[in-house]
Amino acid sequence: MQGYCELEVSVDAVGEAEYRVHSRFRRPGDDQTERTRSEAFAIDLPALEALRDDDAGYGRTLGTALFGATEVGRKLAEARAVAGAAEGLRLRLAIDTAAELLHGIRWELLRDPAADAPLATRSDLLFSRYLANPNVRPSVPPPRAEVRALVAIANPVDLESFDLAPIDAAGELADARKALAGIYVEALAAPGEATLERIVAKLGEGFDILYLVCHGAVRGGRPLLWLDDGEGLSARVSGLDFARAFDEMPLRPRLVVLASCQSAGTGGTRTRDGGALAALGPRLAHAGVPAVLAMQGNITIETARAFMPKFFAELIRDGQVDRAMSAARALVGQAPDWWAPALVMRLE
Repeated sequence: MQGYCELEVSVDAVGEAEYRVHSRFRRPGDDQTERTRSEAFAIDLPALEALRDDDAGYGRTLGTALFGATEVGRKLAEARAVAGAAEGLRLRLAIDTAAELLHGIRWELLRDPAADAPLATRSDLLFSRYLANPNVRPSVPPPRAEVRALVAIANPVDLESFDLAPIDAAGELADARKALAGIYVEALAAPGEATLERIVAKLGEGFDILYLVCHGAVRGGRPLLWLDDGEGLSARVSGLDFARAFDEMPLRPRLVVLASCQSAGTGGTRTRDGGALAALGPRLAHAGVPAVLAMQGNITIETARAFMPKFFAELIRDGQVDRAMSAARALVGQAPDWWAPALVMRLE
């Protein structure tokens, strides 16, 4: 059977900390959609938080809540069975934009209750987060012979005054160029260059990919980015203002990569950002960016250096972002932080 089965699992907010879940399933080559009824969905966020250092326990608790005894769980089992005779299964998790607390969950760790194994590391299952937004106008880039990427690295000189480590800008740029091998690259990486205004202006020239490296943090439940102010100092930009800039662009990139940043003079791990960059994913998707790849907090340099080149090499093959994500995740599947890259898509 040619093509992928498609299962979209939707979680909707119906009140404060009250959610409902339902699903839509489509077989390859079939326009008919099979739907499950809307059911109450309860999740114990404090219990999940207590399991942040136990990936298996975290994913098991999450999978039991979402799939344990629901029609959605039965539909997942059915979809897996049908997908066995097809190319595989596309599993899209659609979270209501109003359910902001749920966007911070590590959904990539979801485990199948039947097999007690992670779903997102299966080579025949393409997992992504999905944000449907029919009111956003499409952005169609002009035809070009080459894919173009803009790398922006913000490393203000006053980061230490905010208790943030300086960024290894040269190392980050080298890693980005290596990951984007075969893709035309321009960079805003010199001191003071990576301002919001210059990033927006440069993207207006027509770039398919924005690869952004900067510090981020969550303040009052909202993401905050440390960009440049044009004079070498920090410009703290709210996630809302950053996303609004994309909403107002006549021509948007088709993919935004939000990379955690490597600290200058350190090795082994990347700087923790409290999930601020991942929290931007739904906002950028809502602003009309078709796909956003963000790092959920800390990721080792080794994992990032393996994941990124594989992701872009696979992406260039056929343009299927979720398939490229699955291939890259499979490559780093044995690493303890394999779940850190998260993909949010606006388009099916």
